[in-house]
Amino acid sequence: MHTGLRDARHEEIAHEVGMAPTIRGLNFLENNVFIESLNVALTTEPTITAKLGTPSTRPDSTSGIFPTQAPDQPTMPYIVVSQVTGEPLSVTYDGTGPLTTERWRISCYGSTYRNAKVLAKVTRVFLLSFFGVAGDVRVQGAFCNAESDEAEPLGRGTLFCTHLEFTFNYIDSTN
Repeated sequence: MHTGLRDARHEEIAHEVGMAPTIRGLNFLENNVFIESLNVALTTEPTITAKLGTPSTRPDSTSGIFPTQAPDQPTMPYIVVSQVTGEPLSVTYDGTGPLTTERWRISCYGSTYRNAKVLAKVTRVFLLSFFGVAGDVRVQGAFCNAESDEAEPLGRGTLFCTHLEFTFNYIDSTN
């Protein structure tokens, strides 16, 4: 099971050493933007890498996670992450506040319908616990808004995809 920030022992240890809660594996990043935090979190989450593999184990030598669009013929399975919308949650006469909400589509591809659904499930479960501090980004909440399926016929079979729509609320301290 996932042992992210909602793991009571992790928070207890962070408190004992005087650290703010951190997104596992990301507490040493500096001047990062949200997509970098999200990408590192996805590529270092054991439940996801168990499904995708790692650059050293995948034939295409990638993490299996791509921004906006996958390259031609990537190794299956893989994930494509793209931003749908984004806006500040606080706008005053003094300017825009650092609290931001963004909607992201996380598309989980597999060579079978089941593979796409299982990858989507482990990704969804992980992202629902995605919060804490990662360098200059403090993730305040992650919410799954929708899940949908798609199939695309190919020359030698079908490409299956499960899309996850997530809203992330975060504070970027560099704003």
